[in-house]
Amino acid sequence: MARLSLAAILAHQRRIDLTRALIVDVDAQVHDTVPDRLGEVGRTLTFLAMSCHTVEAWDLLVDLHRLLQWVTDSTDDANLALLSDAVGCCALLASGCADEAVDLALSVHHRAADVDHPTAGYISTAPLIITALRAGRPEDGIRWVDRCVAMHGRLGTGAIGMFIETKANFMAQLGDFPQAARIYGVAHAATRRGAIGWPNRELSRPLLALTRERLSQADYERAWQEGERLTHAEIFGAPAPRSDAEPIDQPPPPPGSPGSRPTPASAPGGTAVDRPG
Repeated sequence: MARLSLAAILAHQRRIDLTRALIVDVDAQVHDTVPDRLGEVGRTLTFLAMSCHTVEAWDLLVDLHRLLQWVTDSTDDANLALLSDAVGCCALLASGCADEAVDLALSVHHRAADVDHPTAGYISTAPLIITALRAGRPEDGIRWVDRCVAMHGRLGTGAIGMFIETKANFMAQLGDFPQAARIYGVAHAATRRGAIGWPNRELSRPLLALTRERLSQADYERAWQEGERLTHAEIFGAPAPRSDAEPIDQPPPPPGSPGSRPTPASAPGGTAVDRPG
């Protein structure tokens, strides 16, 4: 169990080589678990699988979901079954089954709402957000990322840098480059303070480069600095779980305490952009 938890933390920090080393015999670890601890193992596998999802370690996500499904089938835990299905829609997308992933994600999202399960609810939005981003449908994506943040906020973790980054991506796809730069500024602070690589998503790189290209250096730097003062409500249109006046570029708690304007879906070439200057 401790090895699985450590592997999840390392994966979240993009240390995938160490993650793989820790879970090389994960099947044996899980299959040797005594029955009354399988539920706990299943929840830890969920955390590990979604850490792999966050850093786009797709092969590990698919393998871990297969193991999580075995654990679920070996227990009589309805909550774990819902979590497994939520991870499953992400694994389907990672396997290239986008239509099936979206269908399952919508189903899981509604089931999670019916039983008030915010964890399964926010996990199930991932395929809906990613497919909207890949297809250049920012209006759809913004609706889902806002819903994701609302459900994630109920868990009280505060670690939402990757969701802020995704919101900035959708603003860039809408062509609102000043607002995209502002929100990228928040995302950069939140992500780096959470000890996660920047940018978090490969899909962010061309949109971040496009945002910088469409603004002057002065306007880009000004917007970036303004963004570091944005509140949760100004980004997501709703008060933060803690306070709608509190800037959200704060580090997460330590472990144990994701119109008429042009809609560019991608940007030409370019290299990763870290910060102004």
